[in-house]
Amino acid sequence: EESAFAPAIGHDPSTHPKRQKLPSGAAPDEFRAVSSLVDRFVSTPDAKSLVFVMVGLPARGKSFVSMRLVRFLRWTGSEAQVFNVGKHRRKTETGVQDANYFDPSSTSAVSRR
Repeated sequence: EESAFAPAIGHDPSTHPKRQKLPSGAAPDEFRAVSSLVDRFVSTPDAKSLVFVMVGLPARGKSFVSMRLVRFLRWTGSEAQVFNVGKHRRKTETGVQDANYFDPSSTSAVSRR
């Protein structure tokens, strides 16, 4: 099945995930039909976990998307959890956490981080 969109520069159809053969035992049978997962199982056949890292500007929906993703993964029967570094930092850090806390030239802030 070829895409209706123009091929990307340097696109090699022979390496398309749908055309790659999965190693035996790399993925459950029900996942072998999901083309978006085939590449993951080809590249990391022994991986048992996934880590999603959300980074970006404040108030852009990272927490919202993370919570929705966890909700979906739990609904599908997967174990999922959100770790919020900001919440962890605010809970464990006793000092003032202004912009100087993130200054790479501040030796005291570097040691606190």
